Amino acid sequence: MKRTLILLTLLLICAFEFSCAEEEDPDYSIVIESNTTWSGAIGNATVDGSGNRTIHLGKDDIYCCVVQKQTTGGYLRAHIIPDGESAETTAAYGVVSVCNQ
Repeated sequence: MKRTLILLTLLLICAFEFSCAEEEDPDYSIVIESNTTWSGAIGNATVDGSGNRTIHLGKDDIYCCVVQKQTTGGYLRAHIIPDGESAETTAAYGVVSVCNQ
């Protein structure tokens, strides 16, 4: 009985330690999807491109992205992964803006 009680206590301590362990901060990425050309800013850096692109960012920071279509037609989508905002436009020279928090 005493051995079972000790074993149960150790299991509870391990379970508590596991549940209280700090989770590692995720790596963030901005995913841009488009069928046209676009230009924008991520933080204080500018980006230009066309079509789809994934830009890897890092950890422990707040990231925002503002991207504009360079054409009247087509679509532009941007989202931050994991757990960030998403935005889409089909407007002529439309703009999308997303942040991770």
